[in-house]
Amino acid sequence: MAAIIFVILAIIFAVYGTAVFMVGSGTLFFMVWYVLAALAAIAAWLAYSGVGHQAPAPLKATVYVLGCIVLAAIIISSAFVVSGMDSKTKRADYDYLVVLGAQVYSDSPSAVLQYRLDEAYRYLMLHPATQVIVCGGQGYNEPLPEARVMASYLEARGITKDRIIIEDTSLSTKENLTNAQKLVPGLADKAIGIVTNNFHVFRSTLLAKNLGFSNAQGVPAYSTPFYLPNNVFRESLALIKMVLIP
Repeated sequence: MAAIIFVILAIIFAVYGTAVFMVGSGTLFFMVWYVLAALAAIAAWLAYSGVGHQAPAPLKATVYVLGCIVLAAIIISSAFVVSGMDSKTKRADYDYLVVLGAQVYSDSPSAVLQYRLDEAYRYLMLHPATQVIVCGGQGYNEPLPEARVMASYLEARGITKDRIIIEDTSLSTKENLTNAQKLVPGLADKAIGIVTNNFHVFRSTLLAKNLGFSNAQGVPAYSTPFYLPNNVFRESLALIKMVLIP
């Protein structure tokens, strides 16, 4: 029975990893699902062949304990990630929105980034005094800096240039926020809405607080439910890394 369960898990992980790869997210995280598929396949073989039962007791105990620690860390960090997804604290008086960057294609944003921009656009249309900082440099697989594509997208929908500040050198969430502060003196003390997808809200706002933003809140944008397991898993690992390596 255990072998069958592991085989099913291996197939699910491999198929899901392929689906994530095909959406073209711009990262190599889909490989993690193939690694999980391989581990599940190995576990299926160990269970089927009986080799696992023949391993020395201390080795089995060590593997079990380490596995429980890793699983607990992922579950706890995922719970924190999920806790930020349903934020209902959107203010009506942000001085600035900071829209975090994501993958762009040719001259258009990816679906993930478009959700962020659409959320920012809705707020900006209702609050004409708020300015927006679009963040994101040019990755190795991108034709243009993300911030440039983001600015063009907002301008095409009616947000005037004088309301848009472009930060086009950052390559990570931490750099998005750090470099935005350099462009706007005193930004950390302003009322800031950090616009990102719901799965990214918890970590991005935690980073903002660590960087000295005293009055920042997450503004959650939509994300596709099918890819949510991948995004939450990725964020949980990033959160663990952030705690272990500040």
